[in-house]
Parts: sequence; structure tokens; C-alpha cells
Amino acid sequence: GPKGLMRVGDEFWIERQLRDFAKRGGNQALVVLGWNSENYLSQLNEFSSEYGLEFKFCVNEYPEWGPFSSLQVGLRALKVEVPGVFVLPIDVPVPQEQVWQQLSHAPLVIEATLPTFEGQGGHPVRLSQGFCQTLMALDVRAPDARLDYQIHALAPDRVMRIEVNDPRVVMNLNVPSDWESLPT
Repeated sequence: GPKGLMRVGDEFWIERQLRDFAKRGGNQALVVLGWNSENYLSQLNEFSSEYGLEFKFCVNEYPEWGPFSSLQVGLRALKVEVPGVFVLPIDVPVPQEQVWQQLSHAPLVIEATLPTFEGQGGHPVRLSQGFCQTLMALDVRAPDARLDYQIHALAPDRVMRIEVNDPRVVMNLNVPSDWESLPT
């Protein structure tokens, strides 16, 4: 089934992600749904955040075009009027508050800020407003329509990698046992 609707304890994984994000200082979240969006919406219409998190959902009508199309749908829904956005895939656990703070302090000239753990790049990735505009303008079907390719194509002085001490940033949850071994 869909990763976000995996049961972790007594809640769905997507609920835990939203709760953890709120507990770690997040105040606004946009969840982009693709495959199984109707299942998410029916399961989560009861979900409310007692942590002061404002969240909304939007649906990628063409999830078969891949994760980059979901990124574009999310950026368009946000209208990117903020200095930047964080992108966190559903299969990467929400890292500690310190990681978000470290990424937030990147200078404004930086287009993409990535956390690294033991030298390996991870998520969440912070994207500047200008870079978001560039990403939205790309043809979703182009061979280079992938966030990692677009970050790699940036000038080196426009990308910042910040070493963090939270292994969550490089986790990729794929099988049920991955969820069972998660740090809290």
C-alpha cells in the first residue's frame, strides 16, 4: 500500500510526519498526493493537528509523470511567495529541529541547501524562491526533470551542503521493517 498510509503505532505514517514536523517547529505544510490520493483524503479527513500546524493537501493529477511532477504541483499550489521552501519526500523521516534551523540560516543567494550526514546528501532540501520559479518552468517530461539533476546543474557557489548529526536525513523508508527501526 501507499507509504504514507502505513501504520506506525496507532497512527498513519503521514500523520506522524505532520505531527513530528509541527513538534520540531514547522507551522505550515503542503502535502502533495498522487497515487491513492482518494485513500489518503478519506483516511485523513479526521486528522487535525493539535500542534498549531496549518496544512493542506493538493493532488498531482498525473503521478505517472514521476516525483518531479509532484514537486511542480506543490510549488504551483504554494505560489512560492515565501523566501524558500523545504522539500521532504514521504519516505524520509522528519529530522530534528536543529536540522531545519541549520538549513534555514543559509544566505539568500543560495539556491539549494542540502543536509548531509557522514558526507551523504539527504533531505529536507531547502529551495530558494528563484530556484522554485526555474523548477516550475521546466518541462516535466524532459530527461533532466529531476530535482537532483537540477541542483547538480547549479553553479557550485549557489549550492550549500550542511553536515548535520541526524541520520534521519539520509534514511529512505521502503519496507515495513524500516518503519519498525525508526528513532523517535
